[in-house]
Amino acid sequence: MEVRWLEDFCALARTLHFSRAAEERNITQPTFSRRIKLLEEEMGTMLINRETMPLTLTPSGRVFLATCINITTQLKETKERFHNIEKAESQKLRFTTTQSLYLSFYNDWVNSLDSNIDLKINLKSASWASKQLIQELEQQKCDLIICYWSPNIDFFDIIDGQGFDHLTIAHEKLIPMSAINDTGQAMFSLPGTDHIPYICYNDQTAMNKVISKFLAQQQESAQLLVVSESGQATSVKAMIEEGFGIGWLPQRMINPLKDKRLIRAGGDSWEIPLEIRVYKAKQNTHSQLATLWSDILHNL
Repeated sequence: MEVRWLEDFCALARTLHFSRAAEERNITQPTFSRRIKLLEEEMGTMLINRETMPLTLTPSGRVFLATCINITTQLKETKERFHNIEKAESQKLRFTTTQSLYLSFYNDWVNSLDSNIDLKINLKSASWASKQLIQELEQQKCDLIICYWSPNIDFFDIIDGQGFDHLTIAHEKLIPMSAINDTGQAMFSLPGTDHIPYICYNDQTAMNKVISKFLAQQQESAQLLVVSESGQATSVKAMIEEGFGIGWLPQRMINPLKDKRLIRAGGDSWEIPLEIRVYKAKQNTHSQLATLWSDILHNL
């Protein structure tokens, strides 16, 4: 049974005339009559008394009409709710960001904007590498991305061109961290005199490019021995806390009151500066985007 058959029957019950009902439904009378016949066959009973002028509903037809009205009304109301939901979702601005920025930066930053604009964060993106965020923005699957930026991250060249706008909304540092030993000192420290176990980010991440470039430029070299690779700062942090080696963490992810098992593994010269940027495509015409961009600028 098709929903349109129920709508056909409601039209016939209103007009009590096959031709007028077919015209209302914008189909030919033979097609309309065939659909009413199919409906009767499906229900296993006569719904229309065709021997009266005008047509009348049979007792079964009157019972069925109430059901048809109820079903079609509920379907119409449900479709309207779906439309309203989709409209509301389309008005939201879609953000993507990395896990570390979502956990340590996103909520506080959004709250600081004091904006009434409805924002939608794609939590799936928290497991992505920065390169995937850039692809998402390029393909217009999101309206804005928030990401770490450094001149040493080459895949940002794509969106640092003329087709995209960006703002630097904060600054960050990558800090080398170690677990604390029994005497309250760092288990491992830079530069060290021997091989130091190193918890690094994998080569798909922005962090890997930044840290690798930084280490290559250091006048004072450290003998780092990679013992683990990860795509997420939270995983790197967990490995450091367990004493497996040193690793660089965003400063905002280190809470001195909670992370009492962590300690700096090197002085200021081993800190790596980063920017936190928000990007958008210039051709994006979302109705709320220009307003939010102005709010961000005002907040800088």
